[in-house]
Amino acid sequence: MSSPKLVAPPRNFIWEFLLFFCTGGLYSMLWFRLIARDCKHICGKPDSPILWLLVPLIPPAQPFALPHLFAAIRECEKQINIRPWPVIFDYVWIAIMFTCSFYFWVSFFIETRIKIDLIVLVLWIGWQMLLHIRMNRVRKRRLHEPMMPRYVGFNVVEWATIGLFLPILLTLFSWLFYFTTNQSM
Repeated sequence: MSSPKLVAPPRNFIWEFLLFFCTGGLYSMLWFRLIARDCKHICGKPDSPILWLLVPLIPPAQPFALPHLFAAIRECEKQINIRPWPVIFDYVWIAIMFTCSFYFWVSFFIETRIKIDLIVLVLWIGWQMLLHIRMNRVRKRRLHEPMMPRYVGFNVVEWATIGLFLPILLTLFSWLFYFTTNQSM
């Protein structure tokens, strides 16, 4: 019998939040792919983990794709004897994820206020952290290994991303908040 396949290691949700924020949410593409890959390694579902790179970018696909992902997560939890979330919470999570993602799509075409954009971004990231915590419970029960060596929570590429983009984004959002608040001057 072959040995169990490795999954991504659990990580503190604060590190994960920083990666989401510093990449403007683009990290979600890799994050969903890793969740799908880990579920595939544990229970054989979903069928195409690589397609999950696109799910965060295409909100109309989310109401169809995310229930399949949650079914796979439930199957994994069942196989390793972890109590799952109530099913209703899966659907609430999907609805809020879709709403935030759809807002970003709409705000690309229609001018929106930067403060609302930032609030929705933080809500969207925070909402994904709930699923991150759920997946950490699964990952702790499985053999796990990082794709690259980690140093205090991040690998070298992630540290470079945080180090480069966190100051830039904090400066940009601070300036935009100041500018939009004092526009009437």
